[in-house]
Amino acid sequence: MTAKVIAVANQKGGVGKTTTAVTLASGLAFSKYKTLIIDLDVQGHVAKAFNLTKGNGLYHWVVKSEPLENIIVSPQPDLDILTGGKETLDVVQFIEKISFQRERYLRDKFAELPYDVIIMDAAPNFSMLQINAFTASDIVIIPTKLSTFDSDGLSETIKTLTEVAKAGYSLQRFGILATFFDRTTQETRTQFTQLVEKYGDKVWPPIPQDTNVRVAQAYAKTLWEFCPKSPAVIGFQDTESNARYGGYADLLKRIVGYVRN
Repeated sequence: MTAKVIAVANQKGGVGKTTTAVTLASGLAFSKYKTLIIDLDVQGHVAKAFNLTKGNGLYHWVVKSEPLENIIVSPQPDLDILTGGKETLDVVQFIEKISFQRERYLRDKFAELPYDVIIMDAAPNFSMLQINAFTASDIVIIPTKLSTFDSDGLSETIKTLTEVAKAGYSLQRFGILATFFDRTTQETRTQFTQLVEKYGDKVWPPIPQDTNVRVAQAYAKTLWEFCPKSPAVIGFQDTESNARYGGYADLLKRIVGYVRN
């Protein structure tokens, strides 16, 4: 079995990266795709999103060479988590010391894993681990807020992706996912229009701003469980412009299409 590999990444934090990774992974599992989500961030928020104890599963799998089946945790059917934590810094150092093709270490380790989809929640910084995430991926999703400061993180992430492609690694797809989309403000609409003008069809339908997301996180519930009919999930139709703004259901449908192909 060859899994489809997805990296959720941005070189700036606070853009909804972990929420996107967790929501997508959970949705794929509910759709009966056997899914592994790997936390590449020292903060270890993936485990917290499922009300699990933070761990260092990634460290034990990479540095200690422990069997994956001994260290994963499974919060729901068809979904496994390889946790991250403070010792992820040791994982970065371990990979940096590899003398040959260190940038494809994760790609090689993924080759025989028994999953339909592998999702990586990448840390919000440039490192050899992030490069590994990109070289291993079939798809990269870049969540971003619609602000001037957040555009820098987006630009730097795309720059890194470009360098990875120049190094000979074929990245099939990447998509820019605008998060915290506030339809009531002209600034948000203007920023989104500018994003589309610059990146075209690489910009996917945005995720509406929704207080249900924070409440779901407080209860350690996925959006599919807590508020499946909320704007963040199902999006909304703008009656003035007749524009359709997507939510995580739209993102899930898009990714399922890629997995099937």
